[in-house]
Amino acid sequence: AEAAQARTRDEVTSLREALLAVQVEMPKLRDRLVASKQEFASLRISAEQYRAIVTQADEQTSVVQWVQARVHEMLAEAERPLGELRGQATAAAVAQTGIAAQLQAEGGARVAAESSVRQLKTEVHGLREELNAARLKLAAERAAAAERDAEHAA
Repeated sequence: AEAAQARTRDEVTSLREALLAVQVEMPKLRDRLVASKQEFASLRISAEQYRAIVTQADEQTSVVQWVQARVHEMLAEAERPLGELRGQATAAAVAQTGIAAQLQAEGGARVAAESSVRQLKTEVHGLREELNAARLKLAAERAAAAERDAEHAA
């Protein structure tokens, strides 16, 4: 009975130590989350920054850089049809020389741009969710490792 009580006391002590370790780690994780959010605040990059990212080795590319490159590619894809629409709108405006034709063409470009922006926002949201899930998994793995270390130390 005393051995069982001693094991229970040791287990409670171990759990308290693990809880304390998690409580110590939480402010650091919150700070890292704030820093990560700031990194993701500016996803639009220049063509030069894009070239620098895609020419470096994959293992040297951070998650933020990978997302920035992907956003750059998606924006470039979205801008191609917009350029075509602008050309068509200009031709229509010249041919018809009416304000109504010009407004219609600009409305089409706006609708296409809004659609592209919605798609980009959806993809960025998905990437953020994946990043947060990965962070949560890492935190859980760290907590499990701390528990295992505490068990081995006990």
